[in-house]
Amino acid sequence: LYPLDFCVLRQIFISMNEALFDSPTLALSKWLAITAIHCALAIVVVEFGARQRRLIIPLPQQLLGNPAIRIATGVALGLFAGLTIHLINQIAGRMTGIILHAGFLSIWYLEIAILLAYGFFKSVFDDELPFEITLFISFILMVNAGYFTLMLSLSLLRAPSLA
Repeated sequence: LYPLDFCVLRQIFISMNEALFDSPTLALSKWLAITAIHCALAIVVVEFGARQRRLIIPLPQQLLGNPAIRIATGVALGLFAGLTIHLINQIAGRMTGIILHAGFLSIWYLEIAILLAYGFFKSVFDDELPFEITLFISFILMVNAGYFTLMLSLSLLRAPSLA
């Protein structure tokens, strides 16, 4: 009786797994993961920019005063990026969506690199290095982070399932 019950439970689990990760659900799950990456990066950019009072992305000062509004602004920017990638993916094709995804990642990480050069690395190096070298170090670190994020998201997009 035990092996039969185990086989029945295994078959139920497999059918539930296939129903959960069928093509539309899998595509939605991948899109949600990509959007979550963009939301997290946008929140980091808005939060760093508000704390340093320096942003390349032009945002009104009213959005940068309250922490809850800053998080909501970051989520809205990330959702905009995710929706744009999803729409371009549906209209122009998968490769165009991936290129747009890489473009948004480049914008986020370039912004973080500039903010880190003016804030964190300036205090770490204590003005002993010229600003250009500090910016270069920050840029190299963020290029590596962007490449890692891009490769992680590409492997996520190529995955046949999320299991």
